[in-house]
Amino acid sequence: MKKNSPFKILLGLFLSMIFFVSNSQDFDYETYDNWILFESQKRFVMFNINSKIVDNATVKPTFVIDVFKDNDGSLGIRLNDGDVYTYNKDRNYIQLDFIVDDSEIFGYTSRVIESNADDWETEIKLTRMEDEPSLFDLFDLMKKGENIYVQTTGSGDPKVWSFELEGFSDAYTMISKKWNEWKQKQKKDNPFKKKDNNPFSNVASNSVNPEFQSYLDSYLIIAENSGVDLSFIYNYPVKIQFDNLPKDSEGSDDYLGFALGKDDDELVHIVIDYQYWSSMNDLQKTQLLYHELSHDILNAKHVSDETHLMHPNSEFKNIPMLIVAMTQIFKQFNESF
Repeated sequence: MKKNSPFKILLGLFLSMIFFVSNSQDFDYETYDNWILFESQKRFVMFNINSKIVDNATVKPTFVIDVFKDNDGSLGIRLNDGDVYTYNKDRNYIQLDFIVDDSEIFGYTSRVIESNADDWETEIKLTRMEDEPSLFDLFDLMKKGENIYVQTTGSGDPKVWSFELEGFSDAYTMISKKWNEWKQKQKKDNPFKKKDNNPFSNVASNSVNPEFQSYLDSYLIIAENSGVDLSFIYNYPVKIQFDNLPKDSEGSDDYLGFALGKDDDELVHIVIDYQYWSSMNDLQKTQLLYHELSHDILNAKHVSDETHLMHPNSEFKNIPMLIVAMTQIFKQFNESF
């Protein structure tokens, strides 16, 4: 991580155009290779200004990810810093597609909107529909990838750019951390936020909420019976708690749990959406915890096989079937070493 890198003046100019403040050179921002992280009054932002034209384009937009300072941590993706399309209020929907390295295509409905910046008139804003891919799945691939390719399809031939992903994983981890710290500070500064309808809001930090302890214990027992010793996790912080999880820009409720400690072997940090948890049966709760624990402790990735526990939408008929699936994951984990 670097702060106040040599292109400070250019970056300050870009930030001033985005956030409409004059003293942009005093902004506190952080750079992670190709990605820059910045906090404004209403949101956290990470962006990449180093786009490369691949096909048909004449301008080089900036790839922007917004995490808004609201109760849900709403997510947004934008392309700005250049007029890719002109604005037409009657025909402003376009297709926005992403490929990470040679992955499948992540396709989203998007809009051309009018911009408030002085140096460009329009920007492209992703508008995720309910049946379109999860943004978190896209971000998971971006954390491991080398390049993301972006294609817009509107009037004329599709336009394609690429952005390097070096530094994205670190920037993404940091923006998640900053949003969670901001959320906790709101609760601390405003005592009324502690008196909401969430019965789990008083759980101490760096601890496992008692609601989750039996699921964690059973997970570790299955691991031990499968020849995998995970007792080392107690040498480091173990934190499993309830919270309101970030949602995408359309408020979609796709995210039941999130493994913030994934790819960090010295931390287990899982957050679960308490509203969903309260509506689940024991089988669903067990599956959710085992899924997120496998992300966090084993660094397991999502898979395309719908019968596999690590598929985002897998469903099991009973606990014994779930245990068999978990045993298979531990077997695969053993074979990887």
